[in-house]
Amino acid sequence: MGALRAAEFAPFGMIGIGEVYEGFASNRLEDDSDVAQAHAPAEMGYLPLSEPLVNVRATIAQCLELHLISRGEHEALQAAARDTFFKERTYRQLARRTISDGERSEEVVALLRQHTVNLELQDARLLIEAVVRTPDQRFTPDMEWTFQATYFWKAEFSGWEKDCGRPH
Repeated sequence: MGALRAAEFAPFGMIGIGEVYEGFASNRLEDDSDVAQAHAPAEMGYLPLSEPLVNVRATIAQCLELHLISRGEHEALQAAARDTFFKERTYRQLARRTISDGERSEEVVALLRQHTVNLELQDARLLIEAVVRTPDQRFTPDMEWTFQATYFWKAEFSGWEKDCGRPH
């Protein structure tokens, strides 16, 4: 979700990093569900229960490039991944939906798991590297926008300062 928020707030000075950010910034990606992932609760170590679409797309594409799956399997898996609700998106679920031969389906699940591409993890590592390399100094970003306190804004928030103990 950080990459999506970075793309949304880039006009306000936020700097995005990584392939997922570039996808949102270029509008190739456009939805929270592209990066959404279901996971278990803290008591279970936040174990992932589904796969984010950005990772699934990259994994399926890599398996095609490595000639581990056919073009037809690639197209069917990509379509199923796109059409599957994020909480239900697992490699096993996708393979079962698209490959009728049970043995081949299980083989494809194993291949996808073995060759998983985790773009979100790769981008997180890039972010950590960027933070480590960044000098420890403050700066003021170029602000090319001005907040417009419209009539509706004023109507909604009039009295807010008074409620917070601040003068109008």
